[in-house]
Amino acid sequence: MSTRVWRVPWLPDSRDGCLITEMPIELEETTVAGLMDESGLKWDEDILQDLCNERDRELILQIPIPVQNREDNWFWLFDSNRNFSVKSGYRQLQGEIQKPHAKFWSRLWNLQLPGKVVNLVWRACRACLPTMMALATKRVSADKVCPWCLQMEETDIHVLFDYSFARSVWLVFGLQNSIQLNCNDKVFDVVLRVFESLSLEKCALFGLACWSIWKRRNDWVWSKVKVSVQGVKAGAMTMLQDWKNAKKNEVQNSQE
Repeated sequence: MSTRVWRVPWLPDSRDGCLITEMPIELEETTVAGLMDESGLKWDEDILQDLCNERDRELILQIPIPVQNREDNWFWLFDSNRNFSVKSGYRQLQGEIQKPHAKFWSRLWNLQLPGKVVNLVWRACRACLPTMMALATKRVSADKVCPWCLQMEETDIHVLFDYSFARSVWLVFGLQNSIQLNCNDKVFDVVLRVFESLSLEKCALFGLACWSIWKRRNDWVWSKVKVSVQGVKAGAMTMLQDWKNAKKNEVQNSQE
């Protein structure tokens, strides 16, 4: 049971397999074994009660613990045999692409960006970001207030587009005129309009900005780390360049 508790998708939830309980910074490296009792044969419900919210606790208790000690195994939820294959992964993506707005989903998954960036935009479009408002709706937290501004309810629209810091980020990325917010908009509505009006290169820049804003938000919520607007852009562009260099090296190495 060497799998880490936080930031790893080990829960049996196809929408979001990661814990959404706020992570105490001192427990960042905690493994799943730390959630079991001394025998290692069952979950320690007292620990789960103290540490996890209701949603995470219920999902954890659904996971059977093997009688014999053995290495952790990973399973692919979208295949009956629980084995990942290119075919099953392709079918999962096609499930998105064959839905309404097929062109949008196709453009999103074909952006030349690191997987974690595309995944963030996808999660935002599916309303899966664990904002304070989302957690309150799931009865995980009673506090709906944005931990940044301490005034407005923290919705995904507020965090990514409407908060003053987010608007400043869009300005330095040169995309402020592409962010048009209408009453009752969802994130998907905003992103769809952007993808319908911008080039693929600009859409990639838009995705990078979304990821940068959400990362800045998490850095503040989890670690109280402040980064300037210019620092957010510089960090994002450095990360993107490092990813492109790595991809280039992979191609060169494969040709040698």
